[in-house]
Amino acid sequence: MTGPSFFMPSVVRRQFLVVVFLIISFLSLAPLGASPVRSFGYGLSAIGESGISHPESTMGGIGLSLAYAPFSFPWFEPSLKGEVVAGNTSSGFSLRFVRAAMGFDLFRTLRHPFSVMTNNPSAWSVSLDIGVQFDFDRMDELPKLYLACTPIKLEDKDFWYEWCAPYLTLDCSDGGVSIDSWGFVLFRFTYLVV
Repeated sequence: MTGPSFFMPSVVRRQFLVVVFLIISFLSLAPLGASPVRSFGYGLSAIGESGISHPESTMGGIGLSLAYAPFSFPWFEPSLKGEVVAGNTSSGFSLRFVRAAMGFDLFRTLRHPFSVMTNNPSAWSVSLDIGVQFDFDRMDELPKLYLACTPIKLEDKDFWYEWCAPYLTLDCSDGGVSIDSWGFVLFRFTYLVV
């Protein structure tokens, strides 16, 4: 069979069902810690990525994302994030990948050196993400493990601003772990609507 298969192998199907179950479980807990602040938003980001195992997939691109953070914890606040990225590679501009991740804001503080970067009072937090990434040009492969760190995330009542967030995608197939790609989210702007 030539070309990528758009039907998921059984292993991927099981992983997908586990992710769906975890998302549904997470969403069912939202009323217990529901926050008076806005918790759902959409975003736009500028991304650069370098392919290690597939150098031809090195790209610069833009991402459209959704974020859901129903809680307002001062420590280890969880959130769900999804993103689709389109980019320009040596083969042209196309959809590159889609990600689903669980994020954790490690802390939040109003006293920080980045307050001059926003008009409204903002809180600084550091965020860690873990999730999966499905590459559109390699759909016949297993999804990659996605790890990210956002050292500069500013939050106000309506927006999240994120700068210089490095990430890795890891290939965990064949019984080993290897770096598939690495990159940076140069900037992500998320508007909280609900």
